Amino acid sequence: VLLRNIDWRLAGTKMHVSSLYSYSSCSEHPGCPSPTTWLWAISFAIYTSLLILTCGGTARADNVAQECCNDLESRIAELEASTVRKGNRRISLTVNGQVNHAVYGFDDGGEANAYVATNIYTGSRLRFFGKAQITPDWSAGYRMSVNIWPAESIAQNQNNPNAEFLGPFNLRRTHWFIDSKSYGRLSVGLLGSASDNFISATTSGVVAATFSNVLLGASLAFRRKDTGDLTGITTFSLAPFLDTLRSDTVVYTTPSFNGLSLRAGVAEDDFWDVAAYYAGVLGDFDVKARLGYVNDRDGDYGTPTSPNTQDIKGLISARHNPTGLFAEVIHVHRSYETVDASPASPDFNYTYGRAGVFKRFMPLGKTSIFGEFARSEGALVGGNSPGFNANRGLGQTTNITRADFQRWGLGLMQYIDVAATEMYIGYHNFDVDLATST
Repeated sequence: VLLRNIDWRLAGTKMHVSSLYSYSSCSEHPGCPSPTTWLWAISFAIYTSLLILTCGGTARADNVAQECCNDLESRIAELEASTVRKGNRRISLTVNGQVNHAVYGFDDGGEANAYVATNIYTGSRLRFFGKAQITPDWSAGYRMSVNIWPAESIAQNQNNPNAEFLGPFNLRRTHWFIDSKSYGRLSVGLLGSASDNFISATTSGVVAATFSNVLLGASLAFRRKDTGDLTGITTFSLAPFLDTLRSDTVVYTTPSFNGLSLRAGVAEDDFWDVAAYYAGVLGDFDVKARLGYVNDRDGDYGTPTSPNTQDIKGLISARHNPTGLFAEVIHVHRSYETVDASPASPDFNYTYGRAGVFKRFMPLGKTSIFGEFARSEGALVGGNSPGFNANRGLGQTTNITRADFQRWGLGLMQYIDVAATEMYIGYHNFDVDLATST
């Protein structure tokens, strides 16, 4: 069965809403606007998602700082009584967020259309981060974040531009942590495990524009080349769950030693993973590297007959600082185990590469120009995709014996530093080659 290609083009903007409210003593931020100003800013940002404010700055003259402090301390007390309360002055609260919407067009050989979507490569969200310093070595805190996805790029398809996957508001993270410079960090709650965001590390500066996983247009379906009918086979089903899902988890992270740290996580219902992270400078190169192992007995990544999976995944990304040239490679290998007499699904492999240049060509900010290529094998063979039914437009007795998927793309991303904004434009092509039997 030969399926038509899907081409899509995107143009979008990601805008940060950062440091809306930083709650700390006046002596740390001389010259800051009053808390009343911050309260107004928080309300305005929540309703418009477009306001960008920061609190901070360099030290001012003593008399100016003292005048600011006298006024700010009284206003802090007023604000505490009416809005935000905290345990004591040692606790800081930071609220920040971002807005990322894109317009993307697609042509699947039978339909050409354009949608507006929340681009969940790095989607719109609101974050709350609290921290308290216990001793010079120990600190504790919490993190909460909420996704705001009115139109989900992962869910939209040819039949429903308003389809939902998680809904317009969904909880992304909520967890507490205790951290020691000497002994590492322990985190407990709803968060990513040791290998979460594992494949998103990059030195290319393009996360808002593209991603190693397929999340923009992920539910667009391929058409049969002979009949033109939609098959129900989507780009996401050909590259399923490359990153580790967030869940109720306990994660331990070691202190960093020359840029290297280790992580281990245990999640509900027979899930555990371990990972090694490196980030550093080697000569003229910025380098990021990750290697991890995932053991899942819960079936999040598996199939009804092969629910148990094991992943080995790795990433290396490097950028030459004098020239801005970068290159990165990601690979995910997944093996399946059965729980009954059914044959196990064949192994799934996914390889992704990206290269280009990331440097400042103009005063506005840095520019990233990139090309990318990815290929997966075995995603649908034996029903390897979660919830996949081999009858999806391929005939009642059709069995998939080979499923080779590839994508390639080009793009450009421009940073606008003074507005904390990133603008991007790109093109992608998706293609799948299936072999079937009856």
